[in-house]
Amino acid sequence: MENPKERIEDILKRNPYLDAKVGLGYDNFLDFTCGRQFYVDKTHFISEWMRSDAKVTLITRPRRFGKTTLFSTVETFFDPKYAKHPEYFEKLRVWKDKKSREMFGKIPVISVSFGSCKGMNYEQSMKNMMFSFFEMYEKHSYLQDSTELSESEKQQFTEAKESFFASRGENDWQAIKRLCYFLYRHHKVLTIILVDEYDTPLLEAYTQGYWDEMIATCRQIFHNAFKQNDYYSRAIITGVARISKNSLFSDLNNLEVDTVTCDAYADCFGFTEQEVMDALKCQNLDKMRDVKDLYDGFIFGKQKDMYNPWSICNCIRQGELISYWTNTSSNKLIGDIIRKHLVGRKADAVDDIEGIEGSLFHLGVEVFRIAVQFQDTHVLQRKVAVRPDFGQIEGIDAVVARLLFGHGLYLEKPARKIAPLDGFEQIALMRFAVFGDDGFRL
Repeated sequence: MENPKERIEDILKRNPYLDAKVGLGYDNFLDFTCGRQFYVDKTHFISEWMRSDAKVTLITRPRRFGKTTLFSTVETFFDPKYAKHPEYFEKLRVWKDKKSREMFGKIPVISVSFGSCKGMNYEQSMKNMMFSFFEMYEKHSYLQDSTELSESEKQQFTEAKESFFASRGENDWQAIKRLCYFLYRHHKVLTIILVDEYDTPLLEAYTQGYWDEMIATCRQIFHNAFKQNDYYSRAIITGVARISKNSLFSDLNNLEVDTVTCDAYADCFGFTEQEVMDALKCQNLDKMRDVKDLYDGFIFGKQKDMYNPWSICNCIRQGELISYWTNTSSNKLIGDIIRKHLVGRKADAVDDIEGIEGSLFHLGVEVFRIAVQFQDTHVLQRKVAVRPDFGQIEGIDAVVARLLFGHGLYLEKPARKIAPLDGFEQIALMRFAVFGDDGFRL
């Protein structure tokens, strides 16, 4: 709860960079260090993760909720290349934890993002993936001068990096595993692996029609990186969607999955209400009631009142209370799903689609009841039952579905207009029913 008598000086003792200038479009932790820009301290994630006993952790969160920035924070904290800069963290929460502090700058980190691995076809997407691997290797170019690696190993490292840059990438499915080996030879310490936006190439492959090729490639990459790899200690994977373990992680018995329905790391992605109140006060903005009315409502696990960082930062920076989040990426996937599974009978005609199996997502008996007005058809309005059966993506959490549609989607609340979805002019939520015993999931 907000304490109107609390001084800004006291707030800054627990969150020291809330009064800094708010930038836009930055996601590298180095851009925020030591008060360079507005920064909400989420470094307690590091301590919480270190207390976990999971070797591989998959965390799914909606887009624009700080996943990439937090990954950069983890990399900067652990990797030896930043060991001479404890000032980056000395004022932050992680530094108060002795066990975490003792590990600062002592573990090499491999960090790769698949966020740019998109394309109209498999070949184009793989070229972008090769460049992501090149960037991953380029961060560790010092290995080319290592006195711990043999000349043959240094040559292998250089050849691999050059092949990724040239988009050749022979044995690309071993890219992460091989770099783990080189880093272990140099540092004599098992690495940490960070994979951001792991699901982007797969979601792109589904919408563009090359799913089979991409799922086979990604399965090989993750198998070699996380199963057949003796040179890493732990790993974190993040994305928006949860890909079915049966299709992507079938042979991983060391995987912990933390979705938006789980309590783990619930306050680490997005801003809590207290953090938003503190930020507004430090930025001299008296708008909390209006901000809550427009941007509040997200729940992760048992953590209520979570706010989207993109919306809050834009609101502070521009001073306008408008919807910043809904137009930041495409909703093509959801649009495709709705178009493919329209049923022209009454809203709960679920039996008509019970038999569909084996594509990308699977809802069980979960049903959307939606009134749709089409843009280019004589059919003005009809009720439809939508059961996206995404077979191989085990689920996008219902909270994520709500975010993909926009802030106007609520459970069991009156119909209201929400953001347009590709070819649809208007979508009004009539009811969102979820049945089953494992939470709200798509």
